[in-house]
Amino acid sequence: MKNSTYVAAGLLVVIMLVIPACDWFQKVPVAEEPVLRLIDINTETVYNDARIPGAIHVTLNSIEEAANGWDKETPIVTYCSDYNCMASHKAAQLLSELGFLDVSVYAGGISEWYKLAKGDQERYPIEGPAKLAFLEKDVEILDPGKRAKNEVSAEQVAQLLKN
Repeated sequence: MKNSTYVAAGLLVVIMLVIPACDWFQKVPVAEEPVLRLIDINTETVYNDARIPGAIHVTLNSIEEAANGWDKETPIVTYCSDYNCMASHKAAQLLSELGFLDVSVYAGGISEWYKLAKGDQERYPIEGPAKLAFLEKDVEILDPGKRAKNEVSAEQVAQLLKN
């Protein structure tokens, strides 16, 4: 009987020492929800060349899958190449239809952001080599009367990124 007591006590000690070290008992870190989701709807080529820091690349075809699990209350800003690109508007519409509550469009896109970065890199930072020719073309700003009600300016995006 004495031997079995020692064996049981020994097993208990081993269990107490080993179990806390097991990975499956450790807390799994939970990804922190971002303050803002910045969604780049450009082609992968454009995204790899120039993007707003923190932006994630999502295609229109994969937006529903990408958005699965996102907090519906986290503000989202979509953007594409420039004022003539409507992909960011379509992405915002799809996200709104999926139940997201705060979805905006930065219609100036990476083209306008790039031009602003040339004058103020700190306020309008850019990632990537930014070598594509379209970035150097003049930005055609739409008449404010033709803008969608959910559009935000570069200044507003810069402010959201600071928060």
